[in-house]
Order: sequence, then C-alpha cells, then structure tokens
Amino acid sequence: MSLDQLGPRGDDKHRKIRFDQYGNIQIYGVEFNYSLAAQSEKPETFYRFGYNQLEKKWVLLETK
Repeated sequence: MSLDQLGPRGDDKHRKIRFDQYGNIQIYGVEFNYSLAAQSEKPETFYRFGYNQLEKKWVLLETK
C-alpha cells in the first residue's frame, strides 16, 4: 500500500498505522523530505482505507 499521489502533498510517508473497530486501516502520514524539523511543526494527514473483498485490495475511503 502506498500514499504516493494521495493527500494534499502527494509525497507523505506512513508515521502511524492503526486498525479501527470495523477493520479499516487508519494511517497518519507526514511529509518526509530529510529535514530535521520538529515533529510538532510538520503537517499530518489522516488516511482511512477499507478492504474491498470483491477486488481483493485496499481502497481509500477518506482523508483529513
């Protein structure tokens, strides 16, 4: 699963991955550009994916 071309920046990397009570994957993504900026200063995007059993793949449900 990749965050390439998703979200406001299109180049986020996974920071935290969790599953909700419905089995959806919740991913928190942050921009990664090899800088030493403090984590509190980096914008974060929330991604929620659900599993499509017919296509047998994860699909993006929501970004915040």
